[in-house]
Amino acid sequence: MKKSTLLSLLTAGAVIATSAGTFAAWDQTKGYAVTDSSVTFRKGVRTTAVIAAPTSTNSDTFGETPEYTATSTINITDIPSAAISNYKVKVSAYAFDSKVDAENAAKGDTAITDANGYNSTITATPEQSEYDLTSGSNTTTINSEITIKPQTSQEGNSALTGYILVTAELVEKNPA
Repeated sequence: MKKSTLLSLLTAGAVIATSAGTFAAWDQTKGYAVTDSSVTFRKGVRTTAVIAAPTSTNSDTFGETPEYTATSTINITDIPSAAISNYKVKVSAYAFDSKVDAENAAKGDTAITDANGYNSTITATPEQSEYDLTSGSNTTTINSEITIKPQTSQEGNSALTGYILVTAELVEKNPA
């Protein structure tokens, strides 16, 4: 058999093999489906807090520890109804040397320690550390009074300054 005949047969075989492995224009090689209904996820729970300006309760009374109070209003919205009976709100308060340190701690950028601006000379204490969610409602509003006072006596003429951070967190009532 000549080389040209062999080459012709191989070419013809390649054309036939290629044709057998392809599909015609009317062949459906892909399918799809679209649902009849949309998928909707619930809104995420949103927690916000606002602190009113602290007011003095007895800062000028000689012989008494100076004390300030501030009201923190905490709003929690879009709580799933199944979570209302199983969760509570944990409220904490902290004093920091600077507003930047307090904001960094609020964002979780730094731990709440003396090395990160935590002010250990001032205490900030919520009147209550845990609150139940409002029964039958997906919104809860808490007004928590925060008491602010120095931890130690002020020596000399040095004034104590602090920036207050209030945190509110949904936690399980009875974690497993």
